[in-house]
Amino acid sequence: MKKTILRAVVVLCVLALCQQGLKAEFGIKAGLSLAKYQWPTPVPIGFEWQYLPFAAGGLYVEAGRGILSVQPGVFFTRMGGKYAVEGDSLEFRFDYLQVPVLLKMNILPSSRVCPFFGFGGYGAYLVKAQGVLVIDAERQVENIIEEYERFDAGLVFNAGLDFQFARTTVSVECRYAHGLMNTQKPPVEGEFMKHRSIMALVGLGF
Repeated sequence: MKKTILRAVVVLCVLALCQQGLKAEFGIKAGLSLAKYQWPTPVPIGFEWQYLPFAAGGLYVEAGRGILSVQPGVFFTRMGGKYAVEGDSLEFRFDYLQVPVLLKMNILPSSRVCPFFGFGGYGAYLVKAQGVLVIDAERQVENIIEEYERFDAGLVFNAGLDFQFARTTVSVECRYAHGLMNTQKPPVEGEFMKHRSIMALVGLGF
């Protein structure tokens, strides 16, 4: 199934790049990320992980023309999760350099306001990992990067609006990343930890 999805994305990206009159746009995106990993365990842990908020942003290039375009990028984003109750909290923070590649469908390409949606995949490299425990206002931080895989990969989906002006494009979008890899090292029998995140982004393209 994963191979079929990958092949379909590659074929559609090639079709987008083979169009005549190809145009390219460079830009930046920034916004808010909410991360919460999927971490089922054989024995219930007695609480549910909450969303971990953080800023996200990066650079992108969009190439294509008309309905189809390809949008690769480089983003800094945080994955992980948190649990908080009565002023105490536990957070797992995983900071990644993420490289998404999206096939973008432009619904009204000639309109000044163009709705779009897209899908694709991402690869990511873990640059920092911390466990942060706060009990009775005392904060403890531990470096946990050696306990997790450095590389992650998954699927990414987005939808939003492009506002097209003479020389610039302003965009607003919602993006969902769905990790496919078990990031535990070594994997624990009966457990897996896969990242999930929702982003709200504003972009400016030239």
